Amino acid sequence: MDSRYEAYCMADPVFYDSPAASSSAVSPIGHGEFGQTTGAVPQGWQRDALNEWMYVRPAVTDLPNQGWKVHVSATVDNAQDVLHVVTRYCVENAVPFKFLASRRVLMARNSKYADRGGSGKFVTIYPTADVVLDRILQELGELLDGQQGPYILSDLRWRNGPLYVRYGGFRQRMCKSDNGELVPGIETPDGVLVPDVRGPSYATPPWVPTPTILAEALAARAGDGSEQFPYKILEALHFSNGGGVYRAEDPRTGKTVLVKEARPMAGLDREGADSVSRLRRERDILRQLEGVEAVPQLLDYFTCWEHEFLVREHAEGEILNRHMVRRHPLLRPDATEEAVATYADWVLGVLRRVEAGVDAMHDRGVVFGDLHPGNLIVDSDGDVRFIDFEVAAPVEQATRTTLGAAGYTAPPDYTGFAIDRYALGCLRIALFTSLAPLLPWDPGKIDQFLDVATGRFPLPDDYRATVWRDLGPRPFRDRPGAPVPHQVGPGLNKPIWPSNAVPEWAPLRDSMTAAILASATPQRSDRLFPGDINQFGPGGGVNFAYGAAGVLWALAEAGTTPPAEHVDWLVEAARKADRTPPGFFQGLGGIAFALDRLGRPDEAREVLDRARAFPLDGVGTSLADGLPGLGLAVLHFAQQTGDRALLAEAGDIAARIVDELRDTPDGAIRPGLVKGASGSALFMIRLAEATGDQELLDQAEKALRRDLDGCVWTEDRTVQADEGWRIVPYLATGSTGVGLVLHELLRHRPAADLREYETGIRRAAEPEFVVQAGLLNGRAGLVSYLLHTDDGSPAVAATIERHLRALGWHAAPLDGRVAFIGDQLMRLSMDLGTGSAGVLVVLATALGDRRPVLPFAGSQGECPQSDDHKGGE
Repeated sequence: MDSRYEAYCMADPVFYDSPAASSSAVSPIGHGEFGQTTGAVPQGWQRDALNEWMYVRPAVTDLPNQGWKVHVSATVDNAQDVLHVVTRYCVENAVPFKFLASRRVLMARNSKYADRGGSGKFVTIYPTADVVLDRILQELGELLDGQQGPYILSDLRWRNGPLYVRYGGFRQRMCKSDNGELVPGIETPDGVLVPDVRGPSYATPPWVPTPTILAEALAARAGDGSEQFPYKILEALHFSNGGGVYRAEDPRTGKTVLVKEARPMAGLDREGADSVSRLRRERDILRQLEGVEAVPQLLDYFTCWEHEFLVREHAEGEILNRHMVRRHPLLRPDATEEAVATYADWVLGVLRRVEAGVDAMHDRGVVFGDLHPGNLIVDSDGDVRFIDFEVAAPVEQATRTTLGAAGYTAPPDYTGFAIDRYALGCLRIALFTSLAPLLPWDPGKIDQFLDVATGRFPLPDDYRATVWRDLGPRPFRDRPGAPVPHQVGPGLNKPIWPSNAVPEWAPLRDSMTAAILASATPQRSDRLFPGDINQFGPGGGVNFAYGAAGVLWALAEAGTTPPAEHVDWLVEAARKADRTPPGFFQGLGGIAFALDRLGRPDEAREVLDRARAFPLDGVGTSLADGLPGLGLAVLHFAQQTGDRALLAEAGDIAARIVDELRDTPDGAIRPGLVKGASGSALFMIRLAEATGDQELLDQAEKALRRDLDGCVWTEDRTVQADEGWRIVPYLATGSTGVGLVLHELLRHRPAADLREYETGIRRAAEPEFVVQAGLLNGRAGLVSYLLHTDDGSPAVAATIERHLRALGWHAAPLDGRVAFIGDQLMRLSMDLGTGSAGVLVVLATALGDRRPVLPFAGSQGECPQSDDHKGGE
């Protein structure tokens, strides 16, 4: 799971949304805005909203680009009082500051899966000089003495109060990180922008002297007592905002143990409980379960500095999720019946042990409360241990958890042992289909996934009945706004997309289009259509991958005329997207392209000119936000208008890319179409076709080979991108994105070693089971690749047909219309990159008459070959 997504589930039960959004349908606490968010602004001051922050400053302010900033920590309970004191002090002393706009946003900042680098930061104060910093720490520190808040990990604490200090940027200036991403920067004494690192530990740039007033704080930090920690930490296994989990050694026995850390007032769940309260609950439950074979033994509990620590027996083995990914035969091509049967037998054995462990806990009167594959350790003998008892409870206190894993959390009215039985039923589905998080979205999913499991695996005759028994009498609850409550039971419900079928194109297109249009919120300024959490970065609600530009383009490509008012919204939002980079999928280039295709050429050229004027130093070589994306947009307009100056400019961009790639170390860029060197290769191929320049093809081949070097051949003869901790076949960051560009290069350079890669990449697009639906990192992207490289063979046609049928697994109803669940499977998405719009444009290609799926993927013509490259093989 990508922990960033949790915070974007707090505001809306259906779509990802900013924690600052006004809905209160999900979290029961922390909704209100602060008085300073909407109240009167002091005379001579101005207040501006940007995302979740409210900026308050004198109308005339001489703010430096960077310096020592003061952060103020607070809890949901004392935040209004703290903000009142800070506001009065800063206004009286003419010091600019910003604060989080609402209690909901503050709660999200301090939640369990929030970014640790931003945890606790409620107010940021911008001293204009070191002397001002001294006064703020002394005077405001005294005013706030006694106020509490989570420890800010990235900062240096001032005494024992809620003030913290860090050196960093005051104004947003972007630079390129080591992996080519655009990130906030600070300036070195030589005038070079370098990344402004905002990690979970305190660090100061090497050229910055520490102010004298902070000597006391540095000394206190050095003497925090951490050297007296009673266990030897061997390895950090996991971090969350609530604390770390460590593999450690007990020096008294030499045995390996597991240590869990809890930070006070941090790691909040949706009820507002912090990590300390949950760790104490886990301690008490482990005591109650002492002697249960499937439960690790509690060894110690203590406080060190301000954090609390639990020590328990170390459970040997791997989490069940990893076993499943490694063993599941349908995650690979050409699964044999023997492999399928072997996997089914292994799963049934694991489930028997899991059920035995659940029953043993129930016999002690304990509800585990958070049963899912990530909380189960399986060793080499198949024995199962349960881990993470933070939400476990005595049966008489057990209600639906607020920290449960998506897809395994029981309906709201389930209590007691029924909570665990429900999760066990979901686990019986998940270990065969990998898609348990989709179960709550459609009452027909239960039977749909059971059809898949029992149809593909040799399971007992009563398996379906066992699952329904575990799920209980009311395994589905309608989402807010559902027109008619569902009666759920075996055989009673049909999924929104028929099982094992490809619906007729015209009604499917109309249904998906209606769902997308019904989700539009033109009254909002930040986004038009709900999509991925990347909407909430610079230009995210407007851009091609995640914003309105891509959705409206997809609607038009699928044969629907987008509403004029929606295109007007895009025009106005694009004009205000002043921090948007120049690239294609996440930049101004893609917005300009979409507007041109939507019949707004003048507005498109206006956006393109802004992209061309963007400072190009440090923007990187990503198709998402960097030079290749800008180059493709410039090339498009050059070809549309016949403007030779634009064509020459595209050539200049290509030369710049060549220089940047030459200066980028091998391995610094991960393979893929959107973020990898393949995006640069695609641009240079298209420019070569437009100009006949063979040198561009040489450079395209070099760029593509960089990405191929970052791919690996697997045991099953697939080629996949190696991300270090996993291998992936997807379009944006995986091997099929590389393969799409490889296919285009092979038209001009049919080299034998490159063609061998194409065979392995095509096999990587064949597995039956894919977790996500989306275009960039899911099943729709694999279909896009197969459509693009289709050689007309029956095998490819059969694979495409199988994927199209399986797209229905990812479909969910939105007011009776077909929509798709986005990345991380926690909310619906309508965007191009992760949601319904991307699936729509793929289906329009597969079932309709358009080609290709992606802009610039199709050939623009032949590029005359030199004698050196004719023949190829």
